Amino acid sequence: MYDFLNILEKLFISLNDHPEKQKEIGEMIKDTLNNGFKGLICENIFISRGTDISSIPVNIIPIMPTTDILEINNLKYYDIELNLTAINNADNVSEITAWLIHEISENLITDNTLVRFKKMLIKYYNHAESGIKSVIRTIGYLTWIGIFSRTKKSYIDEMSTDFFSSFLKNNGLDNYIAHWNNALKKYVSTNGGDTTILTDSYIENKDKSEFLTFNKLARRYSAYAVKYNDTTYSTFTKYIIASEKSELLKFYIEREPKHLAIFKEKEIFNIFDDNKILHESTETELLEGTKTRSFVKEFSELSIDVDNVISTSDKLKVAVKLKEFQLDLTKAIYTDLLNKEVLQDLREKTNILVNKLNKVDTVPAVMEEFI
Repeated sequence: MYDFLNILEKLFISLNDHPEKQKEIGEMIKDTLNNGFKGLICENIFISRGTDISSIPVNIIPIMPTTDILEINNLKYYDIELNLTAINNADNVSEITAWLIHEISENLITDNTLVRFKKMLIKYYNHAESGIKSVIRTIGYLTWIGIFSRTKKSYIDEMSTDFFSSFLKNNGLDNYIAHWNNALKKYVSTNGGDTTILTDSYIENKDKSEFLTFNKLARRYSAYAVKYNDTTYSTFTKYIIASEKSELLKFYIEREPKHLAIFKEKEIFNIFDDNKILHESTETELLEGTKTRSFVKEFSELSIDVDNVISTSDKLKVAVKLKEFQLDLTKAIYTDLLNKEVLQDLREKTNILVNKLNKVDTVPAVMEEFI
């Protein structure tokens, strides 16, 4: 195992020293991985040059199966993405190797991340609906990549018993424990220095955000009444690609889904229902530590207000409340980055609510005193 890891590290160093040969070195890294991890197959290697110093150096993303995801128990084929900027900023190439082993452990050798993804699908979608799996495979790759790039991570100590720590200990790779812990410490530091990013609740909230984005795209592109000249998807993905600087992401999401219409327009909000994601049981803290929960509650109250408008005075009062709510949402979107996508979705729904209010016919002013 040491020889295998030493070869990988030399290739990482060569990639950093000779970026002009990145294609050839990338293929050598892929071949090395396929020889080192028997039973796992690296299909594609992507080399990106991100600008964000908080970016991780290695991403291991399994290839989404073409069959029913819920029937899959393990993943075998995967892509690897190497971030040249992050590799260049690394102090120790062994930390990159430790990170790679961890990601392969979480995403391929074990089913930890796969189970996380499947639980979300089971929890929020009715798989008896014909076509739901097709939508997931067509539009869901953005969510798939997001979740598999956000693995569960923890520091290793003498009491650790998870698969990754056991793998290092049982294969005589104890020195990589220190490399992993150092890499994880830097990851936390460059992402704000708050260890809550390692908690299950943080990961769950980020997963919800991914699925809210999926819902938004699915509602727009899988209804029979969809307009195929709609540029929302292409505009959205261009923004994501430009901001993330990820060649892997670009490869999988830059093609706009065409002719995906599967569901009736009147069913689309029931099939891809955000409320299932936003409203949890009392045992679950929804988006803990943020104002997002209160925004969701206030939106529900405003929806009731709009439905109960009768007089012109009612309409004016609700219009003012909606305007203030929109302003508060806009401010929150720029300050609450963790829940940005949730808030953006709420803002879109609020715009729909405003349009609904504008179409409400009210009673003449002379009759208001009798109401």
